[in-house]
Amino acid sequence: MNLLKIFILIVLILFPFGELLRFDIGNNVVIKPLDVVVGFAGLVGLIIYFGTRHKKDYSVILPLFLFSFFGLFSLVINLSWLSEYHLLPSVLYLVRWLSYGILLMAITQVDNKFKQ
Repeated sequence: MNLLKIFILIVLILFPFGELLRFDIGNNVVIKPLDVVVGFAGLVGLIIYFGTRHKKDYSVILPLFLFSFFGLFSLVINLSWLSEYHLLPSVLYLVRWLSYGILLMAITQVDNKFKQ
C-alpha cells in the first residue's frame, strides 16, 4: 500500500508539468513521465485491488472496460486504412486511457486519511 501512495504522490507532483515534460521518440510517438508513473501506479493498484479480500466497488470497472472495448473494436475495424505511423499512437492512446482509469480504481484502495 505504501508503494501505491508513493506513486500517487509522484503523479500529483508531475501532473502540473504534463505536456512540458515529454520525450519524442519518433514516428509520432511521445513518452511523458506522467504517463509512465500513472501506468506503474495503475499496475500496483490492480495488484492491490484484486489481491485484497475486502468489498470491491465495481462501478468504475464496467464503464472503463466498456469504453476501452469499444475503442479497441473501433481500432480493429479501422486497421485497414491506418498506417504504421498512425497505428502505434492510436494504441498508445488506448493504453493511456486504461492507465488513467485503472489509477482511479487504485485511488479507491487508499485510506481516507491519505486522500485528505
